[in-house]
Amino acid sequence: MASVRDKILKPHVCCEFVCVYVCVWQAFLNPTTKFETEAVGDANMRTLQKGDIIQLERKGYYIVDVAMTKPGQPIVLLNIPDGRAKSVAKA
Repeated sequence: MASVRDKILKPHVCCEFVCVYVCVWQAFLNPTTKFETEAVGDANMRTLQKGDIIQLERKGYYIVDVAMTKPGQPIVLLNIPDGRAKSVAKA
């Protein structure tokens, strides 16, 4: 059975005589990296432009990825991580 170190570290030859272990970055990725939530916001959110940073009460800070250009088009906000542990979202 392979050890945890064998799963995370993979041999990499950087020259003839030296063998160095490098971390495989995929071993550290969360398989669920995208969470979508629909919400209703204040009418003043229509004036937000791409790149604006806002704080939603008790939710955190967000940056506007897609601003509203037509009535009825949703605004897309990206969460700015704050470093706190968060609960696992249910898909």
